[in-house]
Amino acid sequence: MINELYHYIIITKSKLFDRAYYLRNYPDVLHADVDTLWHFIRIGWKEGRNPSQSFNTNYYLNENTDVKQANINPLIHYIKFGRKEGRAPNPIPHPGMGKYIFEPVKSCPDTEIPIFNKEYIQTHPKKLDEDLGFEKIKIYGSEINLDDKSRNDYENITLYDTKISIIIPTINAGDDFDFLIKMLINQKGFHEIEIVIVDSGSSDHTLEIANRYGAKIIEIPNEEFSHSHARNLGAKNATGEYLLFTVQDALPPSLTWLNELVTGLKTKDVSAVSCAELPRENADLFYHVISWNHYEFLDVNKHDRILAMPEEPNHFNLRKNGQLSDLACLIPAELFRKYQYRFSYAEDLDLGIRLIKDGLKIAFLGSTRIIHSHNRPAYYFLKRGYVDNIFLSEIFEDFKIPQLKLLNVIEDIAFSYNFLIKNVFTKIQALSFPIQLSTLHMEVKQYLGEAKTYPYPIKTSYQENMSLDPELSGFIDIIINKSGYTQIDGNYQGNLIEAMFGFVNITFEYLKTTHDIIDKPFIESLTACLTKEISILAGAHLAYAYINRSDEDIELAAFLHSILKANV
Repeated sequence: MINELYHYIIITKSKLFDRAYYLRNYPDVLHADVDTLWHFIRIGWKEGRNPSQSFNTNYYLNENTDVKQANINPLIHYIKFGRKEGRAPNPIPHPGMGKYIFEPVKSCPDTEIPIFNKEYIQTHPKKLDEDLGFEKIKIYGSEINLDDKSRNDYENITLYDTKISIIIPTINAGDDFDFLIKMLINQKGFHEIEIVIVDSGSSDHTLEIANRYGAKIIEIPNEEFSHSHARNLGAKNATGEYLLFTVQDALPPSLTWLNELVTGLKTKDVSAVSCAELPRENADLFYHVISWNHYEFLDVNKHDRILAMPEEPNHFNLRKNGQLSDLACLIPAELFRKYQYRFSYAEDLDLGIRLIKDGLKIAFLGSTRIIHSHNRPAYYFLKRGYVDNIFLSEIFEDFKIPQLKLLNVIEDIAFSYNFLIKNVFTKIQALSFPIQLSTLHMEVKQYLGEAKTYPYPIKTSYQENMSLDPELSGFIDIIINKSGYTQIDGNYQGNLIEAMFGFVNITFEYLKTTHDIIDKPFIESLTACLTKEISILAGAHLAYAYINRSDEDIELAAFLHSILKANV
């Protein structure tokens, strides 16, 4: 797995893998709904599939028998060795040249920039791009400026005579923590990198791994942990001029990743910088959807953004313009110690908002990403929806709180899970597959629209339903029993299913980026995604009801509040 992850990182960084090309040319991969690069690394190259129009897998193996006999990924060999050795990636010769190069491509899927061989570029004047009428060129799919050379060459990155302190709160980080520390201490372009671990009670090999690499370790009792306290303590013990806050289960995609963050901080003249995440290869559909939608909201899916105080601040544009992320947050140490983190939740957003309110600018990079994702159960997202909305109501005076009653929300929850599982999911499973994505979207919305004519369920135990994770079904049973819910006469009058329409539209907007046709096996991923979506909405509605709690339900509201705030 580690070796494959290493291959994933260096191919991603090389930009020699064209996902759109791969999906267009291999429809079975499109229909399978798998990460295209993982498919190429694990299966595709062995089947002779090409990573892009710029690299011919079979040609490279047939021309280089040493690579073929070694049974290694030809693209990996080309990136690490073949390119420097002048080995041709493609069988198109160029007259009069001793090496193979690519002819200018008349039409590329994502650009009109022609593709040339690196050796050709190095032997021609730098005005080559002017002669061709292009400002930039592509080297096997990697766009560069001629006077900038390749950003992927370690020798050409910007060198900073500075010390970076990387602060990581930990608890039982697992064996992959070893690989993370290796990636961090080997980041290129700095005088020194210091690792500061703030551990809150690890019982695995986390501290042993940290000691092996000379990390500075601060230990605190588990009951003292909070996201702000642990990071502030790490910063207090750090000695670098810059602080990078990250987490134990994120992973830089290259050895120049940190250099890109520091370069962004300096060249964009900002006070702090964060970057987006790239979900891991095993991330589920729901995580892909919420991650994609979050970066769409921030407007960084396709570019970087400089963020500043909006002219007319409100909770919406403050969240959009004040966004920092502790997956990767780089900030000068002196500035951080002036502000520090606050609160036990969303401390990174709070820091960003305080910075821009004081007239400073921050940056959020979409072009640079860190590998990170979680496949958590639906119950976690119910709790997350609750805590998110409690927090937003506390820090934004203009955050709108729907006037919902707790007992009505519990009735809505009892209805919604029953309706989705017994009506919507059952009908989706009965469709004829394969099916057009647009048709499936229309069908799902039609099934959701049937809620108003669907009766409330008789009280039942949700623990009997295998579609829900045990903690979620147990929680639903608890709130139904404590609320006294039995059965409601008449058809559905709630709000949750109406709110689901928005989430469903977001889901299918995301799916348009990867799918045209949906096969039957994919439906399990879709229904699991919809279950998590209704859960995060249920959590939000419970938060609204808690904020609006009345004397008659204050005891039940306090009980639910204590459960839902724990361990998020």
